[in-house]
Amino acid sequence: MTEQARKLHAEGVEYSRNGAYDKARAAFTAAFAIKRHYQIAGALGACELKLGLYRDAAEHLRYFLEVFPTSGDPTERKQIAALFERARARVGTLRIGVDTPGATVLLDGTAVPATDLGAVFVEPNRHAI
Repeated sequence: MTEQARKLHAEGVEYSRNGAYDKARAAFTAAFAIKRHYQIAGALGACELKLGLYRDAAEHLRYFLEVFPTSGDPTERKQIAALFERARARVGTLRIGVDTPGATVLLDGTAVPATDLGAVFVEPNRHAI
């Protein structure tokens, strides 16, 4: 992690310890924008789960699980996997495929990055694709 991301991550951890989850989320989000590190994603996702932001939590916890190093602590991975399952149980998953190279897929008017097309998490509701 860069020094600034490390500082923001530490701030987020402290806010979380004090139950200030909105402030923690802001710090973790800023840190993740600087450095897409699995530990920041895990902390951000856990915070979003506390706030009831299940779709966002599922996205960040999935990222943690996808990039978690094989040398990482298996207990930490297991804890995040449990949080991911809690978040995923509260959202829908769309599996979107395209057969036209370079096609743009819009979900509710917003472009879905090609890397996310395999499984897109959505809040329960009607959506336009």
